[in-house]
Amino acid sequence: MISRLDTWDFAPSARLVLPRLRRGFVLSHLCSRRSGEKELGVETAPRPILTQAADDRCNYWAYLFEGGFFVFGMGFVNMQSLLPALILEEGGPSWVAAYMPTIMVIGLFGIPMLNAGWVDRLKQLKPFVKLTGFFQRVVYLVIGVVLVWGGLTGSAVWITLAAAPLLSGILGGVGFAAWQRLYMNSVPATKRASNLAFRFLIGGITGIVAGALIKWILGHYPGTTGYGLLHFCAAFLFFASWAMLFVVKEKPPEVEPEQESVAEPSALKEGVWTVLKRYFAPGPLRRSRRCFVGALFFMHAFSLVVPFYAVTLLTRLDQPKSFLGILAMWQMGGQSAGNLLAAAVGDRWGGRATFGFGLIAVCVTVAVAPFMTDPLHAQIAYAAFAMSMMVMFIGKDTLLMELSPEKGQSSYLAGMAMITMISLLLYGGIAQLLWSSLGGFNSLATVAIVLCVIAFGFLSFVEDPRGARINPLLAIRRGILRVFR
Repeated sequence: MISRLDTWDFAPSARLVLPRLRRGFVLSHLCSRRSGEKELGVETAPRPILTQAADDRCNYWAYLFEGGFFVFGMGFVNMQSLLPALILEEGGPSWVAAYMPTIMVIGLFGIPMLNAGWVDRLKQLKPFVKLTGFFQRVVYLVIGVVLVWGGLTGSAVWITLAAAPLLSGILGGVGFAAWQRLYMNSVPATKRASNLAFRFLIGGITGIVAGALIKWILGHYPGTTGYGLLHFCAAFLFFASWAMLFVVKEKPPEVEPEQESVAEPSALKEGVWTVLKRYFAPGPLRRSRRCFVGALFFMHAFSLVVPFYAVTLLTRLDQPKSFLGILAMWQMGGQSAGNLLAAAVGDRWGGRATFGFGLIAVCVTVAVAPFMTDPLHAQIAYAAFAMSMMVMFIGKDTLLMELSPEKGQSSYLAGMAMITMISLLLYGGIAQLLWSSLGGFNSLATVAIVLCVIAFGFLSFVEDPRGARINPLLAIRRGILRVFR
C-alpha cells in the first residue's frame, strides 16, 4: 500500500506527512505481531506487544499463587508421608498405602485420554478449567464433613481417607489437559521452569506451617475428627487456589482459515493415537522423543519407596505418630530448596539438565536412607529426598512442554499422561509385592535406584530442545551460586 502511495503526486505538505504515516504503519504492524515464538496450545490473534507483555506478567503471578495455594493445601493431606502412614495405622492393607502417593496422579492422568480430542477443539479453555477445578476441590470439603460428623469406624476410616485423592484426581483429570494447554498458552516458554519451581516454593515454605499444624491437630484431636480438620484446611486453600484462575487472562482464539490444506489435516480432528503416531514418526526428533518416553516411564520408579519411606523412619526410630508432622515440615523445607535449584537451572539450561540432576539426586538420597539411625539425620535425609524429587519433577514437566508438538497438543499430553499412569500402576503393584514378600525398605530402594539409573540412560539420548551442551558438574555449581547470588 505504501509503495502505491509513493507513485502518486502529493502536495508538499502531504509529502512531509507520508514518512510519518509510513513509520506509524510499520510500528503498528510490528506491535500487532505476537512476541516470541508461537506458543503451543490455542492459536491466538495478534495483540500489541505492550498489552501482551502485561498479560504475561499477570498470568505468571496468577499461576504462581494458584500453584502455591494448591501445594500449601496438599501439605495438610500429604500423600507421600501422612496418608500412607495413617492408612496403615487405621488397619488398611499395604497395597492401598503403596498406591497413596500416586493415587491422585493416576486419576489425574488416566482421564485425559477419554476427552483429549474434544479438549483440542475448545476455543476458550478458561471456563472449562474453572468448572472442573471446582469439582476437583470440593471433594476434600465433602470428605472433611464425612470424617468429622459421619461417625466412621473400622475400615470405613481408611477407605474414606483413600477416596479423597482418588475422586479429586478423577474429577481434576477431566480438565487437566485443558489446564495444561491454558498454562502453556499463558506463560512464556522461557519462564515456565521458574514458574513451576516458584509455585512449589510458595507451597513448600507455607507447608512448613502445615507440618506444624498437622502435629498440633493430630495431638489434640486424634482420630477422624483430626483427619477431618486437616481436610477442611486443605479445602480452604484449594478454593483460594481456584480463585486465582479467575485472574488469568486467556488469549483470544485466532480465526482459522476457511480452507485447510489437504496434505496436512488439522490435528484438532484427529484422535490421540493418530497424533502420537505422527509425533513418533521418522524424523530428526524421533530418537529424542522415544528416549524421553523411556525416561518418563522408568523415572516413576521413585514411587516404590515414597509410601514406605516415612513409615520406615517412624518404626525404626520408634517415634510417635506426631513425628509425621515433623517429617512433613522437613519435606516442605526440602521441596523449597529443590524449587530454588530447579528455577535457577531450568530457566538457564532447560528441562533436560534439570531432569537429569533430579534423577541422580533421587538415586543418592534413596541410597543413604537405610543407614539413618538418628532422628535428626533421618529428617535431613528425608528433606534431601523431597528436594531431589522436586528438581526431577520440574525438569520433567519443563522438558515435556519443550518437546510438545504445535498441533494436537491435548492428544500429545494425554498420551504422555497415559504412559505416566501405566508406570505408576505398575510400580505401585511392584512396591506392594516387594513390601509384603521381602518386608523391607532396602529391597525397594535397590530396585528404585536401578530403574532410575535406566531412566537417566534414556534421558542422555534426548537432544536438548534449547541446543545446550553443558558440563553437568559445572552446571550444578553455577546453578547453586546463581540461587544465592
